[in-house]
Amino acid sequence: MASKTNTNKMSNGITILSKTVMTNHEVYTVLSKRDQFEGTHPMTEVESETLKYLKTSLPEGKGLSTQEQATLMEELSRFDLNSLEKLQFINLIPNALVDIYAIVNDCENRFSKEDAEEIVSILQKYRVDTVANEE
Repeated sequence: MASKTNTNKMSNGITILSKTVMTNHEVYTVLSKRDQFEGTHPMTEVESETLKYLKTSLPEGKGLSTQEQATLMEELSRFDLNSLEKLQFINLIPNALVDIYAIVNDCENRFSKEDAEEIVSILQKYRVDTVANEE
């Protein structure tokens, strides 16, 4: 099943992959821009705490770019993954087979071990720590 990534351009110029879910990076981008331009509406406590969490949890304060996310989704399109599984892959970029089995519902029945290992291999190309070690 080939999946198609929907992209939406918001009025503030931020590109979002889907209207129904947002990646951690997308949430970080939106809240960062909102924090910079507070104006008359200060951030709520939830927004502020979410931004604080994302600043500490995202590698170097950011996740995959929109282009990297789209490329990753294209590489994973030959696997029958649902949108929430893909979202978790983008947010977490797991690097071990056990992570794939934890994220993908009924993984052992849906994919062979070789398929799951190939998913790990694809995801490892997008890990910040792996990319940094190659440079």
